[in-house]
Amino acid sequence: MVSVDAPAGLDELVATATTSGRVLLTTVFGDALLPRQQAVSVVDLARLVEPLDMNERAVRTSLSRLASEGVVTSERHGRRSLYRVAPSALSTFERADERIYRRARAEWDGQWTVAILDPDTDAANRTRFQGELGWLGMAAVGPGSFASPTVSADDVAEVAERVGVSVAAVVRGRLDAGSLHGDPKLADFADPSGELHLLYERHIRRWESAETAGLDDAGSFALRTLLLDEWRRIALRAVAVPDELLPDDWPGEAARRITIDRYDEVLDRSERFLDSVLGESATSVRSFTDR
Repeated sequence: MVSVDAPAGLDELVATATTSGRVLLTTVFGDALLPRQQAVSVVDLARLVEPLDMNERAVRTSLSRLASEGVVTSERHGRRSLYRVAPSALSTFERADERIYRRARAEWDGQWTVAILDPDTDAANRTRFQGELGWLGMAAVGPGSFASPTVSADDVAEVAERVGVSVAAVVRGRLDAGSLHGDPKLADFADPSGELHLLYERHIRRWESAETAGLDDAGSFALRTLLLDEWRRIALRAVAVPDELLPDDWPGEAARRITIDRYDEVLDRSERFLDSVLGESATSVRSFTDR
């Protein structure tokens, strides 16, 4: 369970983190390594995450799982294996980046995209299709039925083709809001269980007073990784909903602002630590857009 306190120091943040080694390394690859277009050895990766209480053995185990899932791939350089994001996973990371680092503010056209999956779809493909739509910000509103005010019908069709499933229908048009959940602002659609609202509030309390000024380069990278790991999991869980359909007390933007503030405070030092371990990179570093 996520702590509801707001620990000030890195030690407390590490001790109260609720994540696995595999998920943490996914964050490191997506947030730090992929933008630099750098492959990394097991030894160097272990150096990066050592402040997060991950040793080399844990890194090897997590890398093996990520490789079997197609998230990373390895290449031999002499006696060493270097790891990078697998080419087949690049599009998934790109779609995730849109949710994690960007905040679309385009005016909503009042329309909804609704997709209905072929009922004969097997369970494995159904789960994969739902997961891919979730990364886009589309919500399941029933068995095999999905809806979104922001995801386009073309995006749904592209996912269906890539996953290899058939959709019985995918349309975009105007709907009576009550036909989905009966709430004019569709708060139930944005957060049907109320859990996302709670996660946002806990994220704010956890990070609003986190100390960053006294951290060295390694500690700054550790804090950045913990921060982005938690934010990534929340952002990818959230349904993409226009502002006008959110409850008045929605804490999502406040949580995002806290994330940006803490991220900016440690970014330069964390990149300096990456340079010291991996060598300097000629590519630009991560940043949030629409600050």
